[in-house]
Amino acid sequence: MTKSALTQIKPFYLLLTVLLLLVGCSDDSSNDDDNIVGLQINPSSLEISVDSPQTILFSVDGGEAPYIWSVSDTSLGMIDGAGDNVIYESTTATGANVIMVRDSQQNVGNVVITQN
Repeated sequence: MTKSALTQIKPFYLLLTVLLLLVGCSDDSSNDDDNIVGLQINPSSLEISVDSPQTILFSVDGGEAPYIWSVSDTSLGMIDGAGDNVIYESTTATGANVIMVRDSQQNVGNVVITQN
């Protein structure tokens, strides 16, 4: 390799080394993904009969209040109440309904209720 070729390569490697050092020394504390917590819903799964409407108590563990609860299919059931304990009121329709909860820090949890 000629001397001029080596002279051109050295700045490239120097720049590459500096960039790698900067990336390796970056502060990850600003990364919000590290702080995401999955919320635990109890019961964690449920299969119910559709012979008659049912009411089931659900609670959430973890996260920070206030909590926002929702269901994926209101024709199968609805959430009644607010806070860390709510009541699910089922209908007599069959299917799978996803109960979701989100806390004030945007952490989420969900559970599937199978109605048959």
